[in-house]
Amino acid sequence: MSMAVLQGDTASVTAMAWHPSGEQLAVSTQSLQTRFWAMPDPADDPSAAAALLDIDPDDPAAGFAGPRCEELHTFKAHDMPVAAMCFDSTGALLATGDSMGNVRVWDAVRKYCTHTFKAHRGVVLAIAFHPDKSRYQLFSAGQDSLVQVYDLRKKAHVHTFDSHQGAVSAIVFLGSIAFLQLR
Repeated sequence: MSMAVLQGDTASVTAMAWHPSGEQLAVSTQSLQTRFWAMPDPADDPSAAAALLDIDPDDPAAGFAGPRCEELHTFKAHDMPVAAMCFDSTGALLATGDSMGNVRVWDAVRKYCTHTFKAHRGVVLAIAFHPDKSRYQLFSAGQDSLVQVYDLRKKAHVHTFDSHQGAVSAIVFLGSIAFLQLR
């Protein structure tokens, strides 16, 4: 196991997502900033794992000699804190959902918003792209017990699953079948 330090924003992390390549991490914080970080290759610094033995539990980053991550890009994704995010399987798109029920899709390469949806009444708790990229669909789940489905080609909402009795906190695909977790 290795550890890396993200320096900069000191606000609390509200959501994060790994790029499918494992080489980048997107992190959103209470400051409303979303940052893309280049992650160091653990093979470049084999001593990083040894540094874990000397971590002060009251200040985990103090004195940590591990690799520092390079900040690639910063932008304001929403006007409210981002509560959920994920990359599509290609890493070209990043979906974000905020605490007011809004969902946005970002071109992660060119760094601009491609889609905006008013998705939920309340917090977006989970967001996921359909694993079959030819379907070009996005799913969002919220505190309002709804699961919304969007066709990204049409830039349109196409279906609502509304039979849940409580907040839906996770969307997981097994093949092309979606599994939803209730709180």
